[in-house]
Amino acid sequence: MGLVAAAAPVLAQSRQGFLEISGGAHSVYPSERTSEFWKDVGDFSGGLGFDIGAGFQGGVYAFGAHWSSDFPSIGGRSARSRSLGVFVQWLPGMSMRRWQPEASIGYDRVSFGNVEARESELQAAMLDPAGLGGNPGQAYETTMFGHAVRIQGGFSRRLMQRVRIHGSASVQAIRFGSVTFAGTEFDFDNAAVTWIPKLQVGLQLGTGGDR
Repeated sequence: MGLVAAAAPVLAQSRQGFLEISGGAHSVYPSERTSEFWKDVGDFSGGLGFDIGAGFQGGVYAFGAHWSSDFPSIGGRSARSRSLGVFVQWLPGMSMRRWQPEASIGYDRVSFGNVEARESELQAAMLDPAGLGGNPGQAYETTMFGHAVRIQGGFSRRLMQRVRIHGSASVQAIRFGSVTFAGTEFDFDNAAVTWIPKLQVGLQLGTGGDR
């Protein structure tokens, strides 16, 4: 995971576990409805973040899980985007100047926000026409929750036995379905997709074989 020719032997034919740690930068392109909900707080901006993944590889395929934490902002206020997901990765066994391509696709459960906002700064009627029930003058933590498909591609190169450096580019396509405000969860009817592209670099640590 993670920034993220001549034919070569297939990578790591033996079965093995692996751990991946990466960091990088991301942007945020909210759907029209998501942007409308936050419009009085401000515009979305990207930031930095990190990703930790682990899994099991056999031949040219790998399966695993990952957790990521990113730090965007909304209207200049610090926000947080967290993802927990699973993925399948393809390692085609080709090399280009000792760099080996990788591609993966996965599912993520995403929380986005953790922003302190007052009800008057949000488009509360999008959640409940009767209001959200908070103190009008008080700011509450506001977070959106959704489901995402994540697609990633990149390259890796061995640094030493069982250690590889890798770079990748990925994109999350998120559909938010609920919002929490003042500890209460509200449905958020949003059929459109919010996009979060990322560039990352990191290390892959294998427990055996040649990864």
